[in-house]
Amino acid sequence: MPDRPLIVLCGPTASGKSALAIRLAERYNLLLISADSRQIYRDFDIGTAKPTAAEQAHWPHHLINVADPGDTYTVAQYQQAVTTLINAHPNQVPLLVGGTGLYIQAITEGLQIPAIPPHPALRDQLSQLGQAHAYALLNAAEPEHKIHANDAVRTLRALEILYVTGQPPSALKARATEPPYQSLIVGLQPASMAILETRIRQRTQAMLAQGWIEEVQQLQAHYGADLPLLQTLGYGELGRYLQGELSLLAATELIVCHTRQFAKRQMTWFRRTPNLRWFDMSAPDLEARLCQQIEMVLSDGGGTTSAKLLWLCPAQAGLHKLPQHIQRSGQNNRLRLSRQGQLCKGDNGCNMGKLRLVRDRDLTQRLGWHRLMLGNG
Repeated sequence: MPDRPLIVLCGPTASGKSALAIRLAERYNLLLISADSRQIYRDFDIGTAKPTAAEQAHWPHHLINVADPGDTYTVAQYQQAVTTLINAHPNQVPLLVGGTGLYIQAITEGLQIPAIPPHPALRDQLSQLGQAHAYALLNAAEPEHKIHANDAVRTLRALEILYVTGQPPSALKARATEPPYQSLIVGLQPASMAILETRIRQRTQAMLAQGWIEEVQQLQAHYGADLPLLQTLGYGELGRYLQGELSLLAATELIVCHTRQFAKRQMTWFRRTPNLRWFDMSAPDLEARLCQQIEMVLSDGGGTTSAKLLWLCPAQAGLHKLPQHIQRSGQNNRLRLSRQGQLCKGDNGCNMGKLRLVRDRDLTQRLGWHRLMLGNG
């Protein structure tokens, strides 16, 4: 069984994931990793609801702004980047947050995805067909695909994989024999779609007030209006407004409508996710309940082997942040481990209550996790 814990916060767009994730990451010193396929790209900021510069400065966000808008960033690249990040931060539990279901599935289920490199020449030929023609080709080749008709980026990538390998993308995905992490997957959902639509409408108006139209103009001037990312949700509708095809009111209503449809598809995807625990995104006690879930994972209530490290950390700077029942459990198990010879008292420069692990090499290697997680590093 995997013993490295992973926390996932997912749900539809406009459900409040990002702001909540920042608070949770700060509270538990989590490694915050974006799982959003558009926030990967630089310069696409307002329309992707990317965390602001101030939010990113307040707490480190990973896998945001790592690719140029003209580049193709594949699921295989994302999977490798997340794995590298997690391995490079052994003293933090990762928190994966976002609404791109395939990104999340690739990490939690360990999908074995072939790293098929982009083929610019083929992509150029396919893009010249236009989105409607390209999408019709994809429908003919793989009728059961889940790509939206307006998603030019994923349409071109799917066709690229199809022509290079002779197989549709779905045929190339295979689950690993064992999930790589012990995952706590929590999802935010609305009590009704009407509630979510209200949030979508409010957020759309806020984005417009923040300068979304000006962002689209700058992107068109820098990258060209035919950039595939500029045909995606929100950007495509505003592009049509700038071309005089739509009034601003009509473009805004289309953005709200298309975003609502996108959110429903996200909900459909996540409802198929094994072991996902749903929470009402509007519940007044939402954050407190999520904290309980996270603390269960960190205290072994979630079944993670790594929670043994709480038993090895008596430093009050860490223990006082946890509920009393977890503190008692940690102290009791520390005594048990000491009687078994797994702990010995001694100075040795230890800054965790002057205790040193002497027998269990595996736990020794992971000792740093809770040192930082509980604020002792």
